[in-house]
Amino acid sequence: MKAIDWINHLNMSRHPEGGYYKEIFRSEKLIDNDKSAMTSIYYLLENEDKSAFHRLTSPEVWYYHAGYPLMLHVIHPDGRLVTHVMTADFSGEQQVAIEPGC
Repeated sequence: MKAIDWINHLNMSRHPEGGYYKEIFRSEKLIDNDKSAMTSIYYLLENEDKSAFHRLTSPEVWYYHAGYPLMLHVIHPDGRLVTHVMTADFSGEQQVAIEPGC
């Protein structure tokens, strides 16, 4: 399947940080009185799309399913840059967990 097929099949919307997404779960439990304790989305980057850098206020877990290799750059609070190369085969990572503050 091509990216547009997934976008249409999942009824994905443009994500404010780049790419497309489809929310598949939102916890009813709230933290800080207004934020869901957990959400889960499908996220798709197409062609030249990029995900904007952003500081995390809650953990994120990225699962890689298909496509070209993805470089996920994480800047830690101490300034360290870690680049995760995500691929569908065993030459890279298939999931990455990132803690808040990065």
